[in-house]
Amino acid sequence: MQRLIWDIEVYPNYVLVGYKSFKEKKYYFFEFSNYHNDIIKLKAFLKDESILIGFNSIHYDNLILSKILTTSTDNIELFLRKIKETNDDIIRDDYDKIKHLKYNKAFKSHDIDLYSYWSKMLRLSKKISLKGLMVQLNLPLVQELPYTPSTELTRDEMEIVKNYNINDLDATEALTLRMENDIKLRFSIKNERDFDCLSWDAIKLASEELLKSYCDETESDLKDTRKLTFEKPTIYINKLLKDINFDFKTEKFKTLLKNLYSSVNTFKEKILFSCNKTNILLSYGIGGIHTVNKNQSFKTDSKYQLLTSDIASLYPTIIENYKLIRFVEVLKRYTEIKKERLLAKHGKLENKNNSLYNKFYKLVLNGVSGLLDNTYSWLYYPEGAMKLRLMGQLILTKLIENVSLNGFEVVSANTDGIEVLVEHEKLDEYYKIVNEVETQFNVIFEHELYDRIFYWSVNDYLAVVEQPDEMLALDKLKIKQKGMMVTNPELGNSVDSLIIPKALNYYFIYGVPVEETIKNEKDIYLFCNAPKVDKKFTVWWANEKQQRLNRFYVSNDGQYLYKQKRGGNLENMLKGYLVIILNDNRNPKTMEQYNVNHAYYVKKCNELIEDIEPSQLKLF
Repeated sequence: MQRLIWDIEVYPNYVLVGYKSFKEKKYYFFEFSNYHNDIIKLKAFLKDESILIGFNSIHYDNLILSKILTTSTDNIELFLRKIKETNDDIIRDDYDKIKHLKYNKAFKSHDIDLYSYWSKMLRLSKKISLKGLMVQLNLPLVQELPYTPSTELTRDEMEIVKNYNINDLDATEALTLRMENDIKLRFSIKNERDFDCLSWDAIKLASEELLKSYCDETESDLKDTRKLTFEKPTIYINKLLKDINFDFKTEKFKTLLKNLYSSVNTFKEKILFSCNKTNILLSYGIGGIHTVNKNQSFKTDSKYQLLTSDIASLYPTIIENYKLIRFVEVLKRYTEIKKERLLAKHGKLENKNNSLYNKFYKLVLNGVSGLLDNTYSWLYYPEGAMKLRLMGQLILTKLIENVSLNGFEVVSANTDGIEVLVEHEKLDEYYKIVNEVETQFNVIFEHELYDRIFYWSVNDYLAVVEQPDEMLALDKLKIKQKGMMVTNPELGNSVDSLIIPKALNYYFIYGVPVEETIKNEKDIYLFCNAPKVDKKFTVWWANEKQQRLNRFYVSNDGQYLYKQKRGGNLENMLKGYLVIILNDNRNPKTMEQYNVNHAYYVKKCNELIEDIEPSQLKLF
């Protein structure tokens, strides 16, 4: 079965269906216009079942292709008008007009839609797009649609659109290679579990695995169960937590609990907690607990050990402990999966592919917390979701109180763990206190020793993990990065100016001056930014209109980059600095020829260093 990358372009007078063979790297184009009618060739090409790999292909390309295959091309102008109307209906999400195309596919294929690997909420929050991923993949050409979708194209412009389509096909192929492990996992799950899951995100994998086991055990209908809906009740938090004794000792946390018990449906509060050596600002909310850490650093020295203590499998453990799934049969299966995943993790799951099930079960376990809070899920259980998040915060609060009362300094907390400074000779005493909290709430804490940690915020930090037998060679250090300190972001996250976290990592970990790292860097893409600009703006550079997504770097001899609302003033996108747009880097230059403004990046690094290591005031 051949594997094909594919993408479709639709204009009022031109429709292009483009494919690229994943193995042979050969392109196939089927065009429809006043100059082309490739319907016979297209149908012949599709007669054999294929694996089709696209980006947003299930919700767009599949529908357009089905419309093409079921519409007469005898009158090509009428044909093109109908395809464009369907295109517009899809863009408007006019369900009544496109539902027949959604459920009556006119061709045979196994669909891999890479866009669907991100859940809908992640796609929206991260503004995932193929163009943005082109930037992250360091592809040489970042190109948006060359003409607005309503443009009547000339014959020459049709060729330009075809070249654009080639670039999209190449980008989708590069993304496929980057996501190869995710794709292979879904093929394995498909074979093992008989799921049509090649385009499922992790949340749906979790939902369908638990749905299947529930319906098998209860002899329920899959479709009917999947359609189950539940109303959100009024959630009285005192009733939710009535059977749990936290036994707080300090007035601050007694008051916190009192305020929490008087809350309905939601909770939010900040507390300045001072107890012995601990002096932290704690923020509570439905999203979780965290301290407000800003521009701080801590390290292990001859007296104190810096360490972190995290609750292992926080949400799965709490779900199991407090039975936070609506259906007892699902809870039973979830608990079994939790145990089986632990066996698979250590290669002890009999008669099964341990590596596969370790990954698969991890997705299932972590996906359920989102399903409990999803109004459209058959597992929707807002009371359970609320208790899940509150219990995690309160368990950490109890640990913070206990270790603080015993004279240890808590310096940070976030979602599932805390960071603490402990006298070397009192480590066993600290572990004993943690063990008491473990016993009280039936959780397990995992500990890791830190050599040092630098906070710009609780979600932006850089930490060096201490090795078991002395610190290893510098190039073997185990590093933890979060937020703006990440040097290799997850797919879909920002990759703006990655030279800055790289230089800061080298500075804080290895003592390398930021100027040295920045001036010796040979990868131009590490200097690039590509901010997402809203559709209401027009982007200008060198007095010429640009595409909205532009990859650019700060240069010594560039132009200012502006964005402008219709009828509004020009807004400088990087005030005070000239930039060069690098959307097309198909003919790479030497670093000297790029003429990067190194001083800009050094300045940005020094500002962040100054936050952590403020210079002493000088008289002269």
